[in-house]
Amino acid sequence: LWGLPGFLATWSDMKTNENKIKHIRYGRNQGPRELTVYGPEGLYDYLCSTLTYSQVPPRSNAAVKVVEIASSESANRNPKQKPHGSLVHSGIVEEGTIVETSTHVVSCARIVHRPGLDAYGFVVEEVALPRKVLVEEARRAGLTPGPLYQHLQAGQDVVLQDGTVVKADDVTQENVRPRKVVIVGDTCDASALVPLAENADIVVHEATLEDEQWILARRHGHSTAGGAGRFAAKAKAKALILTHMSSRHHSVKHLERLREQARKSFGRQEVVLG
Repeated sequence: LWGLPGFLATWSDMKTNENKIKHIRYGRNQGPRELTVYGPEGLYDYLCSTLTYSQVPPRSNAAVKVVEIASSESANRNPKQKPHGSLVHSGIVEEGTIVETSTHVVSCARIVHRPGLDAYGFVVEEVALPRKVLVEEARRAGLTPGPLYQHLQAGQDVVLQDGTVVKADDVTQENVRPRKVVIVGDTCDASALVPLAENADIVVHEATLEDEQWILARRHGHSTAGGAGRFAAKAKAKALILTHMSSRHHSVKHLERLREQARKSFGRQEVVLG
């Protein structure tokens, strides 16, 4: 959250750098650019205030849409801060699915951090691609590229003009399996996110302190390495990335201890220190 205003100021003023940025055009002459930011209620007011008092000038070709997730204590609140020219308040959404495109879905659930603070965990999941048609197999079955391919890609058998039934399983195969990434920020209890996180490929979870310091971690609204591992285990995740380790764990010895505690509760070896 603290770094977001600086990021937006930089993003709005970025020039094209062909050596570092591919497939994305940032140049001022490339036409209007748009970015959508999702966060808790109050985010729009916070960004307006911060950008205004930081004297970040509005950019006519770089609009930022702010979508707020409904607070646990107030809903459908109107922004109070004087608007900033680059920001557009785009409404309030409930937790659950907040972004849905043809390529990916983003969902969120409220997690526990500190009293009075709304915190969210996010799940980013790719949309499943249609089945892949095995062209040679399809031709041998009497099919040529055309509308019937769409039925096969949907897993549906098709009937040819002569009555021959071509089974989708015989001429198609599963496409690349969609991947799921779970991102858990500051929290002492992210259990509400588990149903959305189930079968994740990767869980990114904070691990501020060692297991022996769980009381201190809980008091400040944070997790231990073992807590991160237990969340990943409940989510049936394939891998876990630990983040937000306390500065007191600066030595390799301390960091490896966190990793081993997470591995033990996770029940898997795939634990990376982020």
